[in-house]
Order: sequence, then structure tokens, then C-alpha cells
Amino acid sequence: MSALPQLIPLLPFDGEIVRGLNSWLGTWPRFDRSLHLLNGSPLMKGIPFITVLWWLGSREHPESGRATGFLLRSIAGLLCALLIARILQNHGPVHIRPVSDPALGLLPFTD
Repeated sequence: MSALPQLIPLLPFDGEIVRGLNSWLGTWPRFDRSLHLLNGSPLMKGIPFITVLWWLGSREHPESGRATGFLLRSIAGLLCALLIARILQNHGPVHIRPVSDPALGLLPFTD
């Protein structure tokens, strides 16, 4: 029989930050639609990171002409970070997501 995970509550200053950001919801409908586009599109989330990674990997290296192996090292580092993050999520303490905390009384983010 497995033990129930320990639930860690939201820190007070985190709640204030989330409430402050949530108070702007609905103020600028065009901005809200842009956030929906970014939130729902994996392509839009990944483009800035891949662009910077590609730019860094294709720069001229001052000593050897090209930065050899940079992209492979970067991808290997990203995969290691992903693995560590997944292990911490699966085996670490459970945190309440601010959106799921009814005590904050947040407005829903809908179209």
C-alpha cells in the first residue's frame, strides 16, 4: 500500500502574485486572446527557444571556424534537465496549483 503524498500549500506571496495577475483578466480582450493562442499552441511555446538554440549553434566560433558539437551538447543538456524535472515531479512533494486552489477565488481564463 502506498502512502499518500504530502501536500504543500501555496506560499502567501505566491497567492498575492497570482491574485494580482488574475485581476487584469478581461481588461484587454486582445491580450487575453493572445495568451490563449500561446497557451494552446506547443509550436508557439517552442519557437523562441529553438530559434535561440539554432542561432547559438550556427554562429562562427572565433578559434575553430564553427562551434562543433554545440547543438548536440545543448540537446543532451535539455534531455537531462527534462529527465530530472520528471523525476522530481513524480517523486517529490505535491504542490497545489494556484488555479486549483479554491481559497484564492480566481476568475476563470476562458474565451
